[in-house]
Amino acid sequence: MKDITIKGSTIRRELVILLVSLVVAEGINVYAIISMARPAKELFTMVGFVTVTGVAIYIILLIIRLLVKLASKPFRKKQTDQ
Repeated sequence: MKDITIKGSTIRRELVILLVSLVVAEGINVYAIISMARPAKELFTMVGFVTVTGVAIYIILLIIRLLVKLASKPFRKKQTDQ
């Protein structure tokens, strides 16, 4: 059976994208708290929802990146083995 290896740069890129998704979700939460004039304790009480929202943003970005990669596949140059 062939082992699957994932490069460190790929893991780092995915972690950065996940971190950015979580920061965006937290930013949306802060904006909602400020615009609705809610107490600041909601920053901590809504952590679960913010995490789920961040993961949802990550999944949406993953689907978009996959669709772009699949759509651009016919336009890529073939690599020659040397």
